[in-house]
Amino acid sequence: RLALLPLLGLALLRLVLPAAAVSRALVAVLAATLLTGMLAYYAIVLVGLHTWGRVVSWELISGYAPQALRLLDALGIATAAAIAVPLLACAAALGSAWLYLKHFDWVPLARQALSAPLLAAVVLSAGAVLAIALSASTAIAQSG
Repeated sequence: RLALLPLLGLALLRLVLPAAAVSRALVAVLAATLLTGMLAYYAIVLVGLHTWGRVVSWELISGYAPQALRLLDALGIATAAAIAVPLLACAAALGSAWLYLKHFDWVPLARQALSAPLLAAVVLSAGAVLAIALSASTAIAQSG
């Protein structure tokens, strides 16, 4: 569910935005951010498994974030590498998303294939699913 909600929001945004270079750039940045964030989380999970023998929790991540430089030093990871690798990954994800959207974008085809009322129904339905899922996730997070 954690990965599905941002992807659904991204698909919904792509259906609503006009097919222009500015919207392609915005969607490429958002897609690259989602992908890089997911990769960063999995990297943190792998470091946690290797170091502590368990998957780290969000509380542990947010607790160690202010001490990231000291934690990198304790783990023997060079600060320059810890900064350069994510920046390169983000740049690669941004370039890949831009190229993908330039050559294999499905949104213009979907807009052409769907009638205006059906496209509106798809957008409203996806928006409702996204709103309900976000509401449920927020309620779960606040109760736990």
